[in-house]
Amino acid sequence: MSKKKVIAIPAPVPPVKAKPVMTAERRAALAEKARKQWADKNSKLRANAIRTKHPPKDAVERIEHCVANYGSTREQLAKHFKIHIDTFDQWLKRHPEIRDAYERSKGIEYSQLTGMLYQKAMQGDSICAMFLLKIRHGARDNGPIPGQVTDPASSAARIRATLQAMEKANDEGE
Repeated sequence: MSKKKVIAIPAPVPPVKAKPVMTAERRAALAEKARKQWADKNSKLRANAIRTKHPPKDAVERIEHCVANYGSTREQLAKHFKIHIDTFDQWLKRHPEIRDAYERSKGIEYSQLTGMLYQKAMQGDSICAMFLLKIRHGARDNGPIPGQVTDPASSAARIRATLQAMEKANDEGE
C-alpha cells in the first residue's frame, strides 16, 4: 500500500486595506458625527460621560479610608470607583475636597510608615536605622561624608544621638 503525500495549500491572503487619509473634509465629518452622538440623549458616548462626570457623595470618605488604611494608589482608587484613571485625575483637578482628602490621606500613610520604620530602628534594626539616616539626614554608604570622622565608635555614637533626637522630636510632635 502506498501512502499519498498531502500538500497543504495556503489560504489566499486578503488584500490590505489602505487607511483613509485624514483630510479636512473627513475630520469635519467625524466632528459632525461626534456632535450628533453627543446630542442624542440615549447614546453610549453621552451616557458614559454623564455617569463618570461627578464623583459619588461619599468619595471623600472612601478615598480617605482606602489611602490611609490600605495605601491605595490612584490606579487602585480609580478601579475602586469603576472609572478610568484619567477620570480620577480629573476629579483631583476639579474637586478640591477630593484632592485635599487624597493628599491628607497620603500624609497619614507616610506618617504611619515613618513611625513604623522609626520604631523598628529604635528596637535595634540596623537596616531601618541606616535607611532613616539616609533619607532624613543625608547619610551615605559609598564613602565618608566630607568633614566627618570615620572612627566607628564615634559614628555609632552619632547614630545613637541622631536616633534619640528623632525619638524626642517624635514624642514632642504627638
